[in-house]
Amino acid sequence: AQSQKTVWIRNFTYPVMSFSETTIKVPAKSFLVELLSLHGELDQETLDVQIHNLSSKIELIKSDMVNELERRFMQFIPSYNKAFVLNKKLDNLLEEIGELHHKVPLEIKTSIETSSIEILELQTKFFELSKNMKLVTVLRDIPENLQRVSTLIAKDDISGAALFLKRIEDNFEELEDVAETEMNIISALMISVDTEKCVIEKQLRNIWDTHVKFYFDDKISMMVNGDRLLKDSVLAMISLNCQSQYLCTLSKDFAVILDKILSSKSVLIDSEKEGPRNSLDIVLDYAGENTTDTFEVSDKKIEVLLTVNNFLITNIIVHFQEDSNVENRDSFQKLFGNPLTSKLKDYLVKHVPSEVKDMDQYRLVVSHALEIESHLLKNGLLTEPGLISLYHDDIDRVFSQQQCIRILTRAREILCLDLLKGQEVVGSTSGWSVIQRTMSPECEDLLRKSILDDNAFLFPTCQISLTTKKLFDLVIETMETAVTSPAPFAHELYLTARNCIALFREITPEFHKNKLNDIPFAAALFQNDCYYLAHSCLTIGEKFWCKTSPKKQIQTFIDQVPSLRALGDTIFLKQLSKQKSILLKLMKDGGLHHLGNDLMIATKYEKTAQGCLVQLNHLRKIWLGVLPVNVFQRSLGTLVNTVVDELINQLVRVEDIPADEAVKLTTVLEMMIKDTPSVIKVDSDQNIDMMKFVPKWGKLKEMVIILGASMKQISERWCTGTLSSNFTVDEVKHLIRALFQNTDRRAMTLSSIK
Repeated sequence: AQSQKTVWIRNFTYPVMSFSETTIKVPAKSFLVELLSLHGELDQETLDVQIHNLSSKIELIKSDMVNELERRFMQFIPSYNKAFVLNKKLDNLLEEIGELHHKVPLEIKTSIETSSIEILELQTKFFELSKNMKLVTVLRDIPENLQRVSTLIAKDDISGAALFLKRIEDNFEELEDVAETEMNIISALMISVDTEKCVIEKQLRNIWDTHVKFYFDDKISMMVNGDRLLKDSVLAMISLNCQSQYLCTLSKDFAVILDKILSSKSVLIDSEKEGPRNSLDIVLDYAGENTTDTFEVSDKKIEVLLTVNNFLITNIIVHFQEDSNVENRDSFQKLFGNPLTSKLKDYLVKHVPSEVKDMDQYRLVVSHALEIESHLLKNGLLTEPGLISLYHDDIDRVFSQQQCIRILTRAREILCLDLLKGQEVVGSTSGWSVIQRTMSPECEDLLRKSILDDNAFLFPTCQISLTTKKLFDLVIETMETAVTSPAPFAHELYLTARNCIALFREITPEFHKNKLNDIPFAAALFQNDCYYLAHSCLTIGEKFWCKTSPKKQIQTFIDQVPSLRALGDTIFLKQLSKQKSILLKLMKDGGLHHLGNDLMIATKYEKTAQGCLVQLNHLRKIWLGVLPVNVFQRSLGTLVNTVVDELINQLVRVEDIPADEAVKLTTVLEMMIKDTPSVIKVDSDQNIDMMKFVPKWGKLKEMVIILGASMKQISERWCTGTLSSNFTVDEVKHLIRALFQNTDRRAMTLSSIK
C-alpha cells in the first residue's frame, strides 16, 4: 500500500504549457481564476493554500524525521514508537498529495491560452512540494532497507542483501539539492550503508576463497564447491558491481594454468569428478631437455586446455554470465578469450615444423586448436572469430616465414662462431659443367674459336673458415628445399638464401673487426671466404634453375659477386697496408740517413735488414697454405718490394757514403738478395722470377753493383743502358757524389751522365 502511495511521486511529470509567442495575451483579469470561480471548483487561491499547507506539513515531518534519524544513526538511541508515528503521518500526507496531484490536471484547463501564467506558477510550487516529499520518503525508506539488509545477512541470503543495498544506493542517487541541514544525516546513513557493504564483501571473499581453489605444484588442482552458494554469491557481486575483481583473480589463475600446461613436456588429466564437489587434476612433467613438442604432445595439450576451459565455464564463469551488461560480456573476452587464443597462437607459431612433410600433421593440430576457439565463441568468451581462425587461414605463409626466420637465425649463429678455424678447399671445376649446360649457342660458337686454359674456371686450392663452409652448406640446403617447394614459398627461400650471403657481408666485418685488423691469418682467411662465396655465386643460381619447372625459376646470385670480391680485397689490402707500415717503421728506425755521421750505422743497419726478413718470414709461415699460391706470392712480393724500395730511397738520399761503409752496405744488400727469394718461394727447389713479384728487384741488384763499382764502370753501365733502366739521372749523380770525392774526374763523369 505504501508503495502504491509513493509511486506517483517518483514518476510524476508536471504538465507543461507551450504557447506560440504570437498568440499569448496578457488580459486584464486571469481567465483561469474566472473559469474556476464559475465552475465553483478550485481557484488559484485555494490551490496555493493547499500547497502551502502541505509544504508546511512536509517540512515538519522532515524535521522530525531528521531528528529521529540523528538519534538512531548518530547518537545510536533507538526510538521505534516515534518512528512508527512518523511513518503514519507520512502515509496520510502522501494521500493528500496524491489527491492534489490528480486534481490539478482535471481542474486546470490547459488549452486556454490566458491561463498560462497561473499554470506555470502552480507547476513550480508543486515541483518544490514533490521534491521535499521525495527527500522525506527516501529518508524513511533507507533505514527500513538497511534493517532488511541486516536481516538477510543474518539469514545468509547474500544476494538478497546485496539487492536491497543496491536499492539504497539508488535512493541516494535520486536525491537532488539536499540542504546543508540534511547533509549530516545523509552522511551518517551513507556510513551505515558502507558498513553493511563491507560486511557483504567480506563474506563474498570468504565464500570465494573457500569454494574456489587452485593449487600449483607438480600438478594443477582445481576445486569448485557449493554450486548454489557460489551462484548466490556471484549474483551478490553483480548487484554490488564488484564482480570484476573476482574475474581478474580468476583470469590470473587461468593465465598461470595456461603457461604451465603449454610449457610442460607432457600433460595428463589425472581425475575428473562431477557432483556437488567438482575437481580437476592435471599432472605436469617438466623433465627432459627443452625441445620442440611432438605433434602428439601438442594435441594432448590442446585437449587438456579444452577440458580446463570447459571446467571453468561450467562451474564458475556461467554464473557471471547471468549479468547481461555489455561491458561484462566484453570483459569475458578480455580476461579469458583473448589470453587463451593469444597464448595458444604463440605456442602454435613456436612449434611450426621445419619440414614440409610434417605440415599435414601440424594442420591437424591447428584444427584442434580451432575447436577451442569455437568453444569460446559458443560460450560467450569471444564475440567473433579471433587469432586462431586467422592463423588457420594463413598457416602456409606463417610456415614459410618461420622457415626463413630459422634459416636466417642459423646463419647469424654460424657467422658469430670462431673465424680462426679453417679447412682446406681443393680446386674444383664443377661449376664449368653448369656454365656449359646453360650457355647460349652464340657463346658456344665463341668458345670453340677461343683457347681457354683448362683451369680458367678452377677455384684455387686454399683455406676457408669453417663458418663460411657451414654458411654455404646452409645456402645449398635452402636452395634444395626451394626447388621442391610451391612457387611462392620457393621464391621466399631463394630470397632467404640471398639474405644469408648479405648477412655474411654485413655481420662478419663488424663482429670480427678486431681480429681482421690485428691478425694476418684472419684477414687472409676472410679474403678467401669472400672469393669462395663469390665463385660459388657464379653458378649456384643456374645449378638449381636446371632443377625447377618454368613456373618456379630460381634467379641468379651473380649480382652478389662484385660486392663479395670488393669486401675481401678491402679487408686484405688493409692488412697489407698495416704490414707495410710495420716494415717501413723498422727501416726508418735503422738510421741509414745518419750514415755520413755515424760510422757504425752500416753495421746496425744489418740488424734492421734481418728484422725485416724475420717479419716477412713470419708472414710467410702464416699465409703459406692459407692463401692461393698466386695471391700468396704477389702479397709477399708486394711487401718485399716495399722494403727494397724504401732501402734504395734511403741510400739515394745519403750525402756521404764512406768506402768502408759502402762495403758493409754491399754485404747487407747481398744478404737480402740471397735470403729474400726464400720468402716468396712455395717450395724450396722452386725457381722463381723475382722480377715478376718484386718490381724493384732489378734496382736492388744494380745498387749492389754501384756500391762496389768505380766511376768508369758506373759511366759504362749508364752508357749501355743497364743503369738507366733502373735509376734516374738525378739518382745516379747523387750516388756518385756520395761515393766519390770531388775531383775533376768526378766532374767529367757527372757531366757525361745525361
